[in-house]
Amino acid sequence: MSNTAATQGVNRDERTSGRGYPLPHPDNTMQADIERLRTTLVAADADVTAQIAETRRRWVHDFIGLKL
Repeated sequence: MSNTAATQGVNRDERTSGRGYPLPHPDNTMQADIERLRTTLVAADADVTAQIAETRRRWVHDFIGLKL
């Protein structure tokens, strides 16, 4: 393990299979996992927000006939 990884406390870099979100791991330090969880939540929020916007755009287009 490199000194940089040891300093940051990241021992395991596991990710979700679908979107590649960082996952916490029992071997990681609390500081490393908090940062990984924050990154995951921000990415998931962006994905959900984009999906909501696309759903809304399709709804308006399909049901009202307007193009946004």
